[in-house]
Amino acid sequence: MSSLAPSRYNYLLWLLLRVLISEEAFADSRLTALDPQWLRLLHYQKSLFGYESTIDHPSFFFHPEGNSDPVAEKAATIQFMNSGKKLRHKGQYIDPICLFPARYRFLEKFIRRKKPHCEGIAHWRTKLALESISLVYASAYENNPSSLFGHTFIKLNLKRQQGYDYLNYGLSFAAALDPNDGLLYIVKGMVGGYYGVFSLEPYYKMVNEYNLSENRSLWEYEISLSEPQRLLFIEHIWELYQTALIDYYFIDDNCASILLEIIDVLFPNAMLADKTGVFVSPHQIVSILVENISLTSIKYKPSLRDQVLYKISHLPNSQVRSLVASIDQLNMQNDQIASPAYLDAQLDLITYKKRISSWDEQQKIIDFENQVLLKVASIDQPVPSKALRSASNDPSLGHKVRKVRLGLSMQGDRWGPEFRFKYGFHDILDSYKGFEPHYQVNYLDIKAFYHSNFNYDASLIHILALNEDTAFDTAWAWEAGGGVYRPDGLAYDAAYFTGGIGKAQSWAWHGQWTVFGLLSADLSYGSSEWLAPLYMKLGVLSRWNHRIRSLFQSHFRLFSLGNSPTDRDDKTTISMETRLELDESRQIRIALQRSRYESNISFGIAKFF
Repeated sequence: MSSLAPSRYNYLLWLLLRVLISEEAFADSRLTALDPQWLRLLHYQKSLFGYESTIDHPSFFFHPEGNSDPVAEKAATIQFMNSGKKLRHKGQYIDPICLFPARYRFLEKFIRRKKPHCEGIAHWRTKLALESISLVYASAYENNPSSLFGHTFIKLNLKRQQGYDYLNYGLSFAAALDPNDGLLYIVKGMVGGYYGVFSLEPYYKMVNEYNLSENRSLWEYEISLSEPQRLLFIEHIWELYQTALIDYYFIDDNCASILLEIIDVLFPNAMLADKTGVFVSPHQIVSILVENISLTSIKYKPSLRDQVLYKISHLPNSQVRSLVASIDQLNMQNDQIASPAYLDAQLDLITYKKRISSWDEQQKIIDFENQVLLKVASIDQPVPSKALRSASNDPSLGHKVRKVRLGLSMQGDRWGPEFRFKYGFHDILDSYKGFEPHYQVNYLDIKAFYHSNFNYDASLIHILALNEDTAFDTAWAWEAGGGVYRPDGLAYDAAYFTGGIGKAQSWAWHGQWTVFGLLSADLSYGSSEWLAPLYMKLGVLSRWNHRIRSLFQSHFRLFSLGNSPTDRDDKTTISMETRLELDESRQIRIALQRSRYESNISFGIAKFF
């Protein structure tokens, strides 16, 4: 027995050491799996019961529960990469290390086999050798409901393209839209009715689409990267481009939030994605980036339309009329003006007209353009371009998008408390610094008030775009929206939809004034009753100064169909609402409304957050 004791003792000691080492290895494995870098690489977000990845498709994970279990996913990834097995991907068999190079780089110390040669990612590393990246914001496109929040994409500033900016690449995440959906985009986008897809395109194509064709201004926010960050970015977008499939949601998993998560991979300790909240907008991620990441530069590229407006604003009215007439008639016989500023504006307006014209019309405009260029060549003075260098609607300067308001309201002779919560985004009385000045998008706007009974109005979305005619083109003002409300004094809920189209025009006089008129129609339905009034809406928006703005409106009923006695019926109303800005996050609102039967007053203090 004594001769066996040492071997038994050694065995027990070996067993104890094995257990301790296993526990240490397990602890190290779990710690690595919860490392911020690993969580960002797989786009995990903290949830009520643990973690959940933004990526939906199982091809992005090795473990069946990898979408919600970072520890199990890490163990399965190590096991599969060590096994030497290949994955079937797009009809071919590929080594998992080649398909997920960023994950391999993070887990390299756990992988015991030799790293294979990966031709695909090696080609990407060479072709997309980075100097830096830029988050690019494209301003709102008021004629497209899917673009009223703006758009973001990431520009890849390549080492080999320094000095040739348009030959860089842009990485975009967007919904795979049906072009026939129109306003249905809003509904399908909110319920995940689209897949989001990544695209990598030459930057000049994106400038052509957003800046020239859709007349959207661009802001570039350049981010300096270390060499390891540059490699990590290329390898991570390779993984996403090859395997990621994401349900596109209007609220959160959108063009803004996904790109912020990609940048988050490069700065895992900054926890950028954790700062967004439920609703994520392009404005919001620009602000988060500016506040938390050191930027190399900010560049502004105005839309072609804004550039033309800026240039003709510096010309006398007589020259503006002559310029527009010459291009409308494609005739230079009566155009004897040869000032450099005039010709500069004329060439830009010609370019703008070409962008919005049919093919046959473009050929005629090109012939006219050649005449203008000959005129430019014949004058002795140079024709310098007068460029628009800055703008007040830089999205990094905008207010936060969520708002809460507390106040009192009176309906008739009944006073009561009023509460209002708006999840997003921007209304026409808010400060337009950082936003387009003539539009509003209110999303999930809930107003609750109590007088003799409880009432509420929950607007799902309301869009108002006061597009204006200019000296050289025409535009339509329009509105659309819908929601659910509780009619005053009634015990049932009703749904409503509204829409209208008309014209708007602005002028400067002791501030800025905008007058608009819309032919609008409503449809409301509740408790087997419905109503569809048609009415004329007239309004005046005044900006007295940067702190005070007012909106005056009148609704005149033309006729109505239906049999509902609710408060969205055929009343003619006159209203006024004024906003006083206390600071960038707080404001006071006062609203008055008068109808045939009663007067309403509300007063409240609002705060953005």
